[in-house]
Amino acid sequence: MATRCHTCDPVRLVTCGVNRLASREMPSPQPLILSRLLPDGGMVGLGDETVARASFAMNWGGIRATQVHLDGGETPQGTLVNNLISMNLGSESVCEANIEGRGWETYRTPHHGVCVVPARLAHTARARTGGDYLLVEMAPEFVTGILGGTPPAGLLPLLLGARDSFAEHVLLALAEQGRRSAPSSALAESLGTALVTHFAERRVLPEPAAAPLSLPSPTLGSVLEYVARHLDTPLSLERLASVAGMDLFRFARAFKQSTGSSPHRYMLEARINLAKELLRDPSRSITEIALQTGFATPSHFSVTFRRIAGVTPRAFRAGRR
Repeated sequence: MATRCHTCDPVRLVTCGVNRLASREMPSPQPLILSRLLPDGGMVGLGDETVARASFAMNWGGIRATQVHLDGGETPQGTLVNNLISMNLGSESVCEANIEGRGWETYRTPHHGVCVVPARLAHTARARTGGDYLLVEMAPEFVTGILGGTPPAGLLPLLLGARDSFAEHVLLALAEQGRRSAPSSALAESLGTALVTHFAERRVLPEPAAAPLSLPSPTLGSVLEYVARHLDTPLSLERLASVAGMDLFRFARAFKQSTGSSPHRYMLEARINLAKELLRDPSRSITEIALQTGFATPSHFSVTFRRIAGVTPRAFRAGRR
């Protein structure tokens, strides 16, 4: 199953509708927590089932804070209605995000690491595992009231995975207010103001980019051994990912990082290398060799052999005599 990146946009998605918060329902121009506009004009947000298990969910004017455990998943392409500041409350996570104008990026967010996603920025994100997160939403109007100007001036800068001790302490103070039976609205808004000013005026260094994902040696060995044993049968990417115990996207990237070739290219070259060995035996026909190396027809075999080896199977055999 494809997954979503919680620290970038942690959201269990539901169709726009009623979104309850037990005894703490929050008035807001966008009633859904993590309101997200889709390209088709629909709106989605955090689902009732997820909200029901939230530690707290509080609204103070233009600020909304929610602490919740989120399962793995994936966000569709869309834009957040409000600015989002999220803090990872669990162990380090490795995430992937596709940001408008930047393409897919892999980054890691440490324990208490911070992400900031501005409103109206088209993106999608994914991660394999779930965890606990503090989500702080800020309406563009709230940000504009602090920094001046009019939207789009009310947008916070993008930040993907960072250690930031100032933001960490302010966010934990906001979480403490959310847990109180009688939280201070004035204090919450002051903390929100401090966060907006901090991200607007201070340079926050992101975590160093995560090292490119590669397959552990035992896993790579198992995959290559499986390929070698099944060169005479069709091999799907799904099957190889299953052997590695990974999802398709991560397996394909990790395999190429480890071998220098895509899984498909590696399998073709392995079939052609086997065919070269079989062509040394003059008693074997081209058709027989094509079937023994997993090709459906001799013509497909010949075309692929020539593309990779530079000569036809017959020419290769003749040159070996």
